[in-house]
Parts: sequence; structure tokens; C-alpha cells
Amino acid sequence: MDKETLNQLALVNTKPENRVLLLSRLHQDTTFFYQILRYIKDENLHAPHAARAIELASLKNISLITPHVDILIKIGEKTTNHSIIRAVAKLFEVLICTKPSHNFTPAEISNITEICFDWLIGDYKTAAKAYSMNILYYLGKNEAWIYPELTAILKQQLPNNSKGYKARARKIIHSIEKSFSKHR
Repeated sequence: MDKETLNQLALVNTKPENRVLLLSRLHQDTTFFYQILRYIKDENLHAPHAARAIELASLKNISLITPHVDILIKIGEKTTNHSIIRAVAKLFEVLICTKPSHNFTPAEISNITEICFDWLIGDYKTAAKAYSMNILYYLGKNEAWIYPELTAILKQQLPNNSKGYKARARKIIHSIEKSFSKHR
């Protein structure tokens, strides 16, 4: 990767004006977008910044990331970097919950479900866990086995987590219980 791009990546999380050039390039050049995704997958030095750039660009135009869901899944399966995980989790949430514009294959749904349960159970930061809860709640609408597993995990982990985790977990548990009471 050229030095100018690396410098732009290093500045992604500082000021909004520092992001403009890189985000513009990501929006205009799909080959460059793919190169940055590959850079994240290889977990290079500025991979967390690159993940944030991909997240920001994709949030502005979700169609940028939809052709690369397979790479996003591979990144989610492999990475242990909390900043990358947060960005990938946010993109999964947007793709699955808020702007379902991608027709996921059963294998992709299965992989994302597994990744989200791993993030929820593992030693990850609250943001990744909160996004995972939302994703699993949404996926549970079509997969009956998810709600009982998700509820059990959330109730088990509730006492030992942050206020943010507790608030989101209670909301999800309430929503699950509400949906079960409607079906009775």
C-alpha cells in the first residue's frame, strides 16, 4: 500500500476533515475499496483505521460492502482486534437489521450467527456485544433456536457486565419475552 494511503488511514479516527479524502476515494474506486478490505483481513498496522474507514464509507453507501460480505465474514471469524471487531459488528448490524439489502445465503447467516455468539460469550468490548445482541435478536425471528440460547446467555452474563451491556441485554430479553407472549 502506498505511503499516502497509509498516512490517510492513520488519520481516519482524528478529525472529520482528515477522513474526507480517503472516504471519497473509497466511494469512487471499488478496486481501492477491495484493497482496503484485504488490508484489514491481513491485520496490518493501520487495519483498525482501515476498518473504521470501511465502516464509515459503507454506512454512507451500504452497496459498497454488500459484494464483499464473504470477506467481512472472514475478517469477523479471524480478527481479535477490538476496533476491527466493533466496525465489522456494526456493518453486520446494518446489513442484517436496519438496511437488509443483501440476500444472505444460509451459510452466511450461519457464519454470522456463530461469530455473534462468539463475540457475545467471549472477552470482547461492550460495543461488539451490543451489536451482536441486536443481530442475534433479528436473526432469531427466523431461527427458533436462537432466542432460547440468546436469552440464557444474556441472563447468565447480566450481573457481570457494564451498564451499557445490562441496558441492551434487558431490552433484548424484554423484546424476546414480548414476542413469545404474542405467539401464545
